[in-house]
Amino acid sequence: MRFLLKLVAAVLLAFLLWLLQITVSVGTGLILPANAAEKEALAYLHTIGAHTDIVSSGIPSACSYAIYDTSGALLETDMSDSLRGNADLLALSGQDSLSANMLGRTYVKRQTDTRIVVLTYDFRSAFANPTLRRLFPSAELLEVFLLLFLLLAAFVLVITRQAKYLSRELIHLQEAADEIRNQNLDFTIRPTAICEFNQVAASLDALKSELSASLKEQWHMQQQRRRQFSALAHDIKTPLTIVRGNAELLSETALDPTQQTCNRFILENAAQIQDYLSRIIELAKTDDPAACSAECRFQAQLHTASFFDDLLGNTKSLGQKKELHVLFSTETLPAVLPLPEHPLRRILNNLLDNAVCYSPHKGTVTLDASIRDYRDAPEKESTLFLTVSDEGPGFCEDALLYGTEAFYRESADRNDKSHFGLGLSIADQLARGLGGSIALCNAPAGGAVVIVRLPLTGQIQRDAE
Repeated sequence: MRFLLKLVAAVLLAFLLWLLQITVSVGTGLILPANAAEKEALAYLHTIGAHTDIVSSGIPSACSYAIYDTSGALLETDMSDSLRGNADLLALSGQDSLSANMLGRTYVKRQTDTRIVVLTYDFRSAFANPTLRRLFPSAELLEVFLLLFLLLAAFVLVITRQAKYLSRELIHLQEAADEIRNQNLDFTIRPTAICEFNQVAASLDALKSELSASLKEQWHMQQQRRRQFSALAHDIKTPLTIVRGNAELLSETALDPTQQTCNRFILENAAQIQDYLSRIIELAKTDDPAACSAECRFQAQLHTASFFDDLLGNTKSLGQKKELHVLFSTETLPAVLPLPEHPLRRILNNLLDNAVCYSPHKGTVTLDASIRDYRDAPEKESTLFLTVSDEGPGFCEDALLYGTEAFYRESADRNDKSHFGLGLSIADQLARGLGGSIALCNAPAGGAVVIVRLPLTGQIQRDAE
C-alpha cells in the first residue's frame, strides 16, 4: 500500500510539473496558444484595405501565405506543394475561408483591386521562436513526449527507491539464510519493517530451531554410535587376545604337521583381526572432533630434523624386506613447523605404509616436503605440501574418486589382505582436522601420488605462538 501511494503521488507530481511548465511556457511567450496563429492572421487581414498593395513583408510568421494577381496567377508563396492545392482553389473561388482537414488546418483569403492573398494556419500550439518552430513543428507533440518522460521518470524513481528499500530489508533474511547454510544456528533473526518479510523470517526461525534440534540429535546419535563402535571393538579384542594367547601356548606343545598348520592359521588371522580392530579404534578416535582438538591444542609444533629423521628410519625399516630405496626431500623446511606432531606423524605413517606395501621389489618411495603459497588459500597463506609417491600400480579411476572413504577396497590392483581401506581415510580426516586436505593422483611414469596440503597460518599457528 505504501508503494502504491508513493507511485500515485509521484504520478500526480509529474502531471503537476507538466502543467506548471505549460503555464510558464505560455505565460512567458515561449509557446504560443493554439489560436495564436488565427488571431495574427485575422488581425493582419483587417489591416488590408480595398486598394492595399499586398506584399509578403507584413504577413505573420505563424502563417504560410500565397499571393496571386486578380487573374489567379501565383506571384509569391512560402507554402509547400501539399498546401498549395487548397490555396489555389480558394483563390479562384468566391469563398473567404476553407477548412482543409479535421486537424484544424484553415485557409483564409483577402482580395484587393490588384492582388489576392491566401493565408493558412493550424489550430495548434507552436513555439514563438522561428528556429524552435522549425526544429519542433508541433509543440503539442513535444509536450506529450515530455509528459511521458516525466511519468516514466516518476515510475523509475519510485521503483528504484522501493527496490533499495526492499533490498535493505531483505539483508536480514539473507544474513539469516547464510547463517543457516553455514550451520551457525546460535543467532536471532532481526525483524524487518515489511510484514511479508517478517512472515518469511518467522518461517526461517522455525526452520532454524528444527534444524538445530535435528543436528543436536544427530550429533548425539553419532557420538553414541561412535562410543558403541569403539566399545565393541575393545570388547572383541579381549576374547581375541585370549584366543591368540592360547594359540601361542598351543604352538609351544608337541603338534603334528596338520595341527601346526591350523595353529599357524589361527595366529595369523587373529593378528590380522587384532590389527583391524586397532584401525577401527583409531578411526573412531580420528573422527572425534574433541580428540583432534585436544591433540592440536597440546602439540602445536614439531622440530623438523628429528621428526623427519625418525620417520625416515621407520620407513627404511618397513622397506628392508623389499630392498626399497627411501628418499626424503625436506631440506627447505624451517627448523620448527607450527603443526601438532602426533596427527602429522599418523598422517605420514599411513601414507608411507601404503607406499611401501604397494611398491615393487627394489622400488623407490619418495617424500617431498616444501612450503609455498597456495593460490586458493585466503590471503595466500603459507602452506606445507607433503608429496608421498611410489612406483607401484597407482590408483584406479574409482580409487581416485573414493580412495579416502573409510573401508574402501574396491580397487583390484591395489587390494591387499593386510590393508582394510582405512589408512587414507584416517589420513584424510586428520588433514581436514588440521585445516588441510589430501589429493590422490598418479605419476605420469606410473605409481601412486598422494599430496597433503596443511596451512601454516590461522588458529593452529596462533596456538603455537
